Amino acid sequence: FAGEETTFAADCDDDVSPGERMRLVLRLRNAGTARAHKVRAKITLPDGMAYCAGSRTIDDAVVPDVEDAESFVVGELEPGRTVSLAMAAVVQTPLANGTELSLGARVDWQKGHRTFDRTLTVRSGAAFPAAFNFARRESPRRVAPGDAVAFTIGVANVGTDVAADVRLVLDADQG
Repeated sequence: FAGEETTFAADCDDDVSPGERMRLVLRLRNAGTARAHKVRAKITLPDGMAYCAGSRTIDDAVVPDVEDAESFVVGELEPGRTVSLAMAAVVQTPLANGTELSLGARVDWQKGHRTFDRTLTVRSGAAFPAAFNFARRESPRRVAPGDAVAFTIGVANVGTDVAADVRLVLDADQG
């Protein structure tokens, strides 16, 4: 499993967005001349990512979920044989812009182990689109001198990050 034919990959860019789903694939090739015994593998998801139930596959065949969905038991692997272990995961929301997500994978066999890692960076932001904002008049349309005018204003953050220190800027008519 020490050769370049044993790989770990995520089908995404290094910059990811909250809500983004990706496939993680650990490809194991026994490049040795003897059968590998007690082959086990694990794809480790960091905080901020969640396993997508029902997405585990071995050589593209769906396999049932188990309690530790990130782990795979291969057993024995003949020389020259390759097995592909995969699962899907999603970046959770909300996550702050710049959050680093460290993915990992490990293969263990009777005579050794090998590890892989990849770091993804979350790119997200707050968003306040006009379609989700409103202003509702609470006072009568005719305002006598000295009377106050009251409105209820609502804005919704439909982005993928927390908005801190939100401010409203009001542009009142002069007339």
